Amino acid sequence: MSNCVSPITIGMGCQDYMQAESALPGIQQLHSSPLIGELVYLLKLSAFLQVKTIVETTSRERFEEFSRAVESINTHLGSLRNRLTLRKDEPNVNPCIKAAEASIDRLSSILRLCKTILSITSGVHNTTIDLSGVEASSLLCQGKLLREFAQTFNTLREKYPFWEVTREDVSYDDQLRDYIPSLQKVLETLDPTQLFRKVWSDPQVRNFVQQKFGEDALSYLQALAERPINEVFHDEKPLLCLFMHSVFKIDKTPVDKYAAIAIDEVQNLPYSLLLCIRRMAPQGCDIILMADPDQRTSLLGSDTAQVARLFGTTEYRLTRVYRSNPHILNAARALLNT
Repeated sequence: MSNCVSPITIGMGCQDYMQAESALPGIQQLHSSPLIGELVYLLKLSAFLQVKTIVETTSRERFEEFSRAVESINTHLGSLRNRLTLRKDEPNVNPCIKAAEASIDRLSSILRLCKTILSITSGVHNTTIDLSGVEASSLLCQGKLLREFAQTFNTLREKYPFWEVTREDVSYDDQLRDYIPSLQKVLETLDPTQLFRKVWSDPQVRNFVQQKFGEDALSYLQALAERPINEVFHDEKPLLCLFMHSVFKIDKTPVDKYAAIAIDEVQNLPYSLLLCIRRMAPQGCDIILMADPDQRTSLLGSDTAQVARLFGTTEYRLTRVYRSNPHILNAARALLNT
């Protein structure tokens, strides 16, 4: 993915901690509210609006022409691959077949990307952008997508100069060259971290945060918009994960390999992080939550009743304590009741 997204660093120096402490009320308002799901959806709409704007600026018709050109090349390349398969037992043919298949896969992902982007410009919001298509498009812009096929084909032509397919028949890069500038502008807009930064400046997002979360959250939002493009801070990672999961099609997540997930001290975890886990967990995954509202020690902690609604939990109460004697328990209850 390094070819299509900005390099990312995770930073939080001493001064950053001080800034985070001053922004704590805003962070608390934003991360601890169940309204975070509505905010993420609004961020997605803002991101799609930016995609629609850049496509219309560079010409939707031009993008449609590019899509048709890619489809035509993919069809031609598929036909050529089938013809090569008939000669697969001859020297130098198999590397060319493999290179053709790799190029077909990448061109297919670009076609899926084009279809998604064109649907977004038509007002479709219940979709996600496939990052594999973004990566393949980036390789195309760099002249790398079809390079291996061109090299293996040239080797094959030297071996079989009488072959009826000429170099001109497979000059695919030349056929797509005129579309590259427009494609690059779209790819710049689709850079995930840059898009994440830009959506915070959307007036609708700002108004929503101010009305639903409060002034401190609005100030925190302003700080998010002004942070470096290529640096993600610890306090915004749940927001970035939710945004990425909402806008982009992500095949693998950090938790998708687990059949069961156990989360302890839930009362101390921000709602945004729990929502992130809920959305990334694979279908059928058992999620076990352990919480004691009376032991909440974090200002960013979640309301356990809201968390229960989020996960649709079945509640089991543990009524026996083994690590404290009755005197300590009675003193703790008295303190909680004051």
